[in-house]
Amino acid sequence: MRKVGPLPQWSLGSITRSALSDAVRAFTLAVEAPCKPEVRIMNTCPPKASVADPVADLLRNWWGDDVDVSYFRQAGHEYDAVHGPSRIRQELGFVASVLPRP
Repeated sequence: MRKVGPLPQWSLGSITRSALSDAVRAFTLAVEAPCKPEVRIMNTCPPKASVADPVADLLRNWWGDDVDVSYFRQAGHEYDAVHGPSRIRQELGFVASVLPRP
């Protein structure tokens, strides 16, 4: 779990972890889905970030005022994932089953 501190290399990757079992399930759903004539990017991350401190605090610590953290300051969204998983849920019915531990 990430805590407020210096900005590490690949920092967003460290707060948006997906379980291997979820990744395999997402890839399987994608392969078995009907082909579409386009390229799409879908996030398999769980709906909550893998963090000990609120996401807004992490992002502010790393980038100061260069990033808008107002969404993560709203009640109930303090620990939401940075990358939204809604598209993969809509297109493939995928929802991560392994959630980060609080």
